[in-house]
Amino acid sequence: MPAKSSTSRSKPKTGKARKKTPAPKLTVADVSKMSPADIKALTPRQIAAFAPRHIRAFSPRQIAAFAPRQVARFAPRQVAAFAPRQVAAFAPRQVAAFAPRQIAALSPSAVARLGV
Repeated sequence: MPAKSSTSRSKPKTGKARKKTPAPKLTVADVSKMSPADIKALTPRQIAAFAPRHIRAFSPRQIAAFAPRQVARFAPRQVAAFAPRQVAAFAPRQVAAFAPRQIAALSPSAVARLGV
């Protein structure tokens, strides 16, 4: 009988969820330097991780790059951090993605700048 090899092959695990790796922590400087392509590539998890200081770092040009599905992912506390000049940068298709609870989180001066 042939001897068993000391190196055994392990079978690939199937059906088990991988442990999720945390999204990289972005700094305000990272956010301010994002290109439109970088913004389009943001995951829901990364969007959820934005603190108000990150939200305030977005330029109007960057805000215009968000897809409507991404805009819909902002929590009310994040939407409340947008300055009126930033809110004015949202296109009508992005504004249409806002939920009522997101609109309610905006300041009255920001709501006036929605452009709808």
